Amino acid sequence: NHFFVQFQHCSFLCVPLPCFPSLPSVPLPCTKMALFFNFKTQPPIKANILVSEWHSESPKLAVAADDKTVSIYNDEGDKIDQGMIRAASCSALAWHPKQKLLCTGWEDGALVLWNDSEGPKELVPGRAGDPSRAVTCLEWNPSGTRLLSADKGGQVKLWKVEPKARLTLLREYPLKGSITHIAFRASKRPGDAGAAKEGDGAGDMGVEDMADAADEDGARSGVFSASKKFNKESLFFCGGSEGVIYMADDFGSWQSCTSMESPLAALLYYAGKDGVVALTQTMHLAYWTMDATLTLQEKMKVKISTSQSAEAAVPQVMWVGPGLLATSHCESVLRLWNLEKDENYVLHLTGQDERDMEKDRKGLSEKLSCVSYNPRKRVLAGGTRDGRIVFWQFVGGESSTTAEDWEAFAEIDLEVGIQDIQWGPGETLLSASMLDSVSILHETVLKRKMLNSVGVVQLSPECVHVEMLTVKTRKQVKSDIRIKGLDLNGSHFCVWNGHKVEIYEIVEDGSEIRRLCSGEVPSTAMALHTESLFVARSGAPVVEVMTLQLQRKQSLSFTEAEGFPTCVDVHGDFLVVATTTNYLKLWRIGREAKPHGYPKQIFASKSTEITSVKVNCAGSKVSILAKITEGAGHTLTDPRLYVYEVEADKLSSYDFSSVNRFPISHCWDETEP
Repeated sequence: NHFFVQFQHCSFLCVPLPCFPSLPSVPLPCTKMALFFNFKTQPPIKANILVSEWHSESPKLAVAADDKTVSIYNDEGDKIDQGMIRAASCSALAWHPKQKLLCTGWEDGALVLWNDSEGPKELVPGRAGDPSRAVTCLEWNPSGTRLLSADKGGQVKLWKVEPKARLTLLREYPLKGSITHIAFRASKRPGDAGAAKEGDGAGDMGVEDMADAADEDGARSGVFSASKKFNKESLFFCGGSEGVIYMADDFGSWQSCTSMESPLAALLYYAGKDGVVALTQTMHLAYWTMDATLTLQEKMKVKISTSQSAEAAVPQVMWVGPGLLATSHCESVLRLWNLEKDENYVLHLTGQDERDMEKDRKGLSEKLSCVSYNPRKRVLAGGTRDGRIVFWQFVGGESSTTAEDWEAFAEIDLEVGIQDIQWGPGETLLSASMLDSVSILHETVLKRKMLNSVGVVQLSPECVHVEMLTVKTRKQVKSDIRIKGLDLNGSHFCVWNGHKVEIYEIVEDGSEIRRLCSGEVPSTAMALHTESLFVARSGAPVVEVMTLQLQRKQSLSFTEAEGFPTCVDVHGDFLVVATTTNYLKLWRIGREAKPHGYPKQIFASKSTEITSVKVNCAGSKVSILAKITEGAGHTLTDPRLYVYEVEADKLSSYDFSSVNRFPISHCWDETEP
């Protein structure tokens, strides 16, 4: 019993089952790297980019330009909707956290909603000639039941989300100055065992849920106490050009908390301490914690020293871990602040030799113009004015607080003048906005498959290399799609991108590779058999069995408890499918696919997710790779390789963390089970 496993920093190994031996103490090393495909938005944007925003779950990117348009693009840079064209420019974008609903704010005060089924719909009409109505900020609450909009005149509006993506105005707050930043307080916080859920109405909470305390003019002493009754479960904070931070709730209560005495550059909710963090444009950083009576206690206030060349830039601050902030202000360093331990350190973009330090003092070295953090895989990306993007991976532990916690592992070169970078949904999408263009970067593992004497290897987004060892023939095939997956079986192979599939036939003597067919087939995964294509349908509890001419001939269904299929694999005459709820189901493939064994839930915990499955040639064992999501939303590769024995209903595993490794791919022997 043999299968092959590839793991980070090591070569392929052959490991007998079910007993896992110790791995070699000195694996074959390879350089850690990342490969990115660059997809330019099409058609090209011939205007200055104002703002862009990814949807948090769906691969859709909204881009606003100064030609008074907002366009929607997919993850390959193709425009999927013109979006909106108006007489004024767009000034703010905000996607609903779950629905495919986009709210846009405009310089004439208009609010326009867009969804993929109905297109744009005006919520608030625009009015030219009144600059105070320009929308400055849009923010959804985490559950998507509320939307806050703010303008330059200090008017903040609270909107309730109705069925069918309709919004109703609930409250208005007449604040002072241009409101540019909003932060919702989480309704469920660490340590709250019975925190109430956010309701659809603000009037359903009793007196016990309200706070009432006297204002003792504590803002000057660093302590603020609410002088009004507030709904503790619907609080939010906002501030802007005046430097004043306000606290408000769904009932319409609002009050100023404190003043930073200069315009805000960022306002964040600190869930770990139930507090608020603020950064000003003059680089003053402060944070406060809040107790049960809504009293804010100032815990820190510092002035961050920066180079003179950074004074005209707008600083950035963001969470990059529990209690860990990263600040950037057009310098050659990133500054990180551990609020839990009141410690800080820097990550250097350039080298640390005297020449680089001298260049930095003179303002001549490469500068970071923007940063973005991916919490799922704990990767921090920084874009520079010179068109370079550098990536740092968090490799430290929970208690460590040094620059050694971050490892620079990749860099890519784009066009000069990167203005903004943003991680998209998932773990592999990153957009980069230049002055008049947007690039969508895919972090990619090139796909490959070898079976018998035929190998297929992806070379680029659209090209695969096919090699037939028996006849010593090599050919390259150019696809019409950007390849995200491939499979090989016998004399056929297929490539797909999640929306479309192409199936090819290899002539026996290797003289020709013919495209059999292609078509629109929405999918999350595919697997090829001699005469069938198995398709895990996107967002549906079914695997469809299709002919090689894409004619449907059978459907393999899944119950609600089993979830939606996410991974499929065919080996010999056996099919295995893994689902969103971590079930495995197997079929034996004949004229029809018939169930083989019983459905098995491999992991009951929702924090573990199956990422890959492979079945052996006898259908008796399935190997499994997984990832683990921590409480803070960080995603880690599970260092264990799992093997499920079908007849014995037994799950075995080997933990590669004992040798500081984790598996990234696996496959079984072609003929030996």
